[in-house]
Amino acid sequence: MKMKMLIFNRFRHKKLVMAVCLVALLVVGFFVYKYSYIYLERKKYTQAEVAINKVADDLRSQGINTKFSRGCGRTQTVSGPGAIICSSGILYKGDEANLKSEDAVSAFASSVKDNNFTYNKSFNTSYTTYPQPTGISVYSLAESTLQCQIKLDSTWPTDARYAIILECSDGSRFNLF
Repeated sequence: MKMKMLIFNRFRHKKLVMAVCLVALLVVGFFVYKYSYIYLERKKYTQAEVAINKVADDLRSQGINTKFSRGCGRTQTVSGPGAIICSSGILYKGDEANLKSEDAVSAFASSVKDNNFTYNKSFNTSYTTYPQPTGISVYSLAESTLQCQIKLDSTWPTDARYAIILECSDGSRFNLF
């Protein structure tokens, strides 16, 4: 009888050690997954930023000065914080006196097409509704899963007549920047 108890106690000890090892393996696995995911996602954004900077340089050579931005934020839903969205892009705030919005959008579109972006679709791009033109053209970047957009908006910039944004974004599981 004592022999059975001794074997049973050893077996229980092994169960505990195996359970602790399994929990430790799961924790380590999560951190390896998290940091591998962040590394690969940042790599996508770095590649997109190279293409975006080429577009910005091209626009700068045409006299259109842009401002670079990148970051992550949570969408807000009725039930609370939503998904994390990360983006990289450039912004141009324009004034009709210096450059008409149609010309600025054409310069953006021309520069984007010359720099590894592929046109996908466009919607709501009627510029005849000025002073409230809005429009979005969607592009994909070669060898990337990021969705890139050129947005024309005259409703939000308070210090300019309109804004044009070239932005590449995607949902993310973690805050990347």
